[in-house]
Amino acid sequence: MVAPLSVRRRFRHQLMAESVHRLKGLSGWKHRRKVAYKRFKDSMAEKIKKLEFWRSHFKIIEGRFGTGVLSYFIFVRWLLMLNLIIFVLMLIFVVLPQFFFRLDSKYKATLAIQDEQLMDEVQWLTVVDCLNNTGKSKTDT
Repeated sequence: MVAPLSVRRRFRHQLMAESVHRLKGLSGWKHRRKVAYKRFKDSMAEKIKKLEFWRSHFKIIEGRFGTGVLSYFIFVRWLLMLNLIIFVLMLIFVVLPQFFFRLDSKYKATLAIQDEQLMDEVQWLTVVDCLNNTGKSKTDT
């Protein structure tokens, strides 16, 4: 709504002349807690946003090349984060249990670290020959 400047000034003076009504008691305390929580939440969101991975570099890319190129780099960042999450999950649930535990011939779980040697040299060479495909089978001799 368009109003003349004199009407807006009168309205502003009228608002400034009114006394501020402060909440007292429990409702005032609740209101102050709500406002304090909102300020805290906003400040934490701002601090977390500042810690965003490659944030300043993305602003430079967006300024120079536009949002189309920026979307590619955001996708690459998402792929990197996804790869890191999958790496951590594989490390925790696959690699570490195989490193620390192995099954005996009686299917009893034992700690592999307690063994003096996991593979003797002959077994190791056999595995290496099989992997390299340089080992001769018994039928070749």
